[in-house]
Amino acid sequence: AQAAIAAGRPQDAEPALRAMVAANPAEHFAWGVLGRNALFRGAPEEAEQCFRAALRTDRRSAQYMNLLGVALAEQGRVDEALATLRRAAKARPDFAEAHYNAGKVLHKSGDLRGARDAFARAVALDPRYPGARYYLGRTLTELGDAEAAIALLAGAVAAEPADEWLPIQLARSLLAAGRGDEGSQVLRAAAERMPG
Repeated sequence: AQAAIAAGRPQDAEPALRAMVAANPAEHFAWGVLGRNALFRGAPEEAEQCFRAALRTDRRSAQYMNLLGVALAEQGRVDEALATLRRAAKARPDFAEAHYNAGKVLHKSGDLRGARDAFARAVALDPRYPGARYYLGRTLTELGDAEAAIALLAGAVAAEPADEWLPIQLARSLLAAGRGDEGSQVLRAAAERMPG
């Protein structure tokens, strides 16, 4: 199982992982990987059961709580997802991923202010957490604070020039601020850096 995971083929680990949990239902690592695979396959109900099994053994794992929150969110169970993600963040206060995932759930459910706060917390904990500055900039723009989004995103583009999504959101924020010409320049520069 570990060899398949290390090779970037976690799906190939499933037979060994299933044998592990059949032999030892308290093997939380195996349940955790099975849950991640289920999420990847688009089976959030199965993922939920796997993460709950992992948490029966490793009750304080912020990572399993976080992933359970994602599985619940994928099923549209917003309140349960948020409660679980908040438990994960409480269990590990420096856990940017849990704040980011809570922000995504809040954003999707239309709570833009709550999403902004969650994304801001994720960015404060880990400015390079994938997607955190993009979503914070997007949410700020949607809340009508395009200038704050522009300042955030311009810094993010400078720090991560190979990120494909940051210049797109920066251009959108510039357009929202009435600065469409600057947005076009941002996109042209990004296309030159990343012709693919």
